[in-house]
Amino acid sequence: MRWIGSGVALLIIGSAIYSTWVARERFTHVSRAHVPLLHAMRETISNRPFFILLLMKLSEIFGGRLTGGLAFFLSMYYVCRGDQNMGTALNGIGATLGTVWSFGVLPFVKPLSKKIGKRGALILGAGVSFCSAIISVFITIPDRPWLGIIPTLVISPIITMSGLVAGAILPDICDVDELEHGQRREGLFTSVMAFVSKLEISLAVVLVGYVITWSGVDTKLALRWQQAADAKVAASDRFAVDERTSFSFMDGQPATFDTFKVRGDMTEVELFAGDESPTRNLRSLGAFTERNADTATPGQWTFPPVTAKYFKIRIAGEGLRAKAGIQEISLSHGKGAPNLLASASGGKVTAAEPPQPIIKRFFWIVMIPSMFFTGLTFVITILFPLTEEKMKEVRRKLDEMRMVKAAAGLPTDEVAEEFVHEHPRQTARFVEAHPDIDK
Repeated sequence: MRWIGSGVALLIIGSAIYSTWVARERFTHVSRAHVPLLHAMRETISNRPFFILLLMKLSEIFGGRLTGGLAFFLSMYYVCRGDQNMGTALNGIGATLGTVWSFGVLPFVKPLSKKIGKRGALILGAGVSFCSAIISVFITIPDRPWLGIIPTLVISPIITMSGLVAGAILPDICDVDELEHGQRREGLFTSVMAFVSKLEISLAVVLVGYVITWSGVDTKLALRWQQAADAKVAASDRFAVDERTSFSFMDGQPATFDTFKVRGDMTEVELFAGDESPTRNLRSLGAFTERNADTATPGQWTFPPVTAKYFKIRIAGEGLRAKAGIQEISLSHGKGAPNLLASASGGKVTAAEPPQPIIKRFFWIVMIPSMFFTGLTFVITILFPLTEEKMKEVRRKLDEMRMVKAAAGLPTDEVAEEFVHEHPRQTARFVEAHPDIDK
């Protein structure tokens, strides 16, 4: 890892040095005056195309970061039903394929933007993202977990294309600004865009944690159940009705058991066992209450011996707000046998699922903002005013203005200055023919 990190660092430094050395400033006069942040914000926001582009990026980034952060937990607890291995694999494969696919579409961004225009490319990308957000409502289902990769494969290249096209549009905005104010201010626009984007990303990352807490999803659910198996539960920890957790045994091998015991005030529980998956195709061992517990040992239930790879527990009862206090849980085969769920015996939580009402509510907490922000981005891109025809007119007027400036000896674009120097007669005729152009 050290060599990989050093190699990447050298690659970044080398690329920066090469870009700095090769890139040339086209304008002979560069303003070095410091512009206060608030003044810069006012100046740039007064530019309508930039303001619309900024709103579009804000909506896109904020929606992407917020819903993307929440989507990880939705995939883990809703789609994969708390299955940690499946959730990790699903998110890892989706992220990897999305990244590879994003690089794959890069060569097609330029031809596409030339064919339909930069504004058209923005509208196309935003429209596809909006449609993908709507479709996600119907394909984000526990029964078909791998369908959840589809939105990632759609949105990842769209975000890449949008970022490239938005960066390519920024010089057009600078051209419009120069035509209106007579100054070239790329630094002003890029710095404001970068500042607002970083501020928004930071805010979205912080909000993810607050939304998770507010929604009631307990991200420490698996840890609490493992602590219960190891008899290390904190006195303040409570377990909600309808929580579900699955354990695997030592080395992932099947184990035989016939006794389940709870130390605490959990009075109703449903038990399952299976071999295929910790969350799917499990057979019920029955629902157990205080009434059918062992008379001599309250909180202990016995059943015919079962051999399985996974053991699942569901806290039964009524009321979403109902809580149970659990100090210890154990699963064994015969008297005096070790607790198969304990870490010391090789037991491990492989899936932990919050109560169904919480998960269903969390589903809409993720989906509604996703549809809202992608829809808002789509509407904003439609309102973007800079078309290819308009930019051709802007560049024509800008070239004329630069030519007149260069003829008057004022600092301007280097290309215009070279033309004036090499073609003085044509320049003189051009200035005479365009006396109305403002310098």
